[in-house]
Amino acid sequence: MSNQSRYSSFQAYLHAVADYIGMEYGDIESDQRLSDDEKWTIKTLATAHYDMDDNASNTANYIMNFLHSSRNWNRENI
Repeated sequence: MSNQSRYSSFQAYLHAVADYIGMEYGDIESDQRLSDDEKWTIKTLATAHYDMDDNASNTANYIMNFLHSSRNWNRENI
């Protein structure tokens, strides 16, 4: 798979993850409800799962569980 098609595939996957989480239009970057740390965390966890599991709903559930597991999570917790 070329880098461009892999990037396009990942972008589609990331949008699917965002859709499962319930973000409008599946656009993580422009969602004003998310802090920069939340955006970074979602993209980081989705990236990690992309190579392991191509099921976006599984990844979305993992991300939501992670975000809700700690009130004081931040980049250093990952």
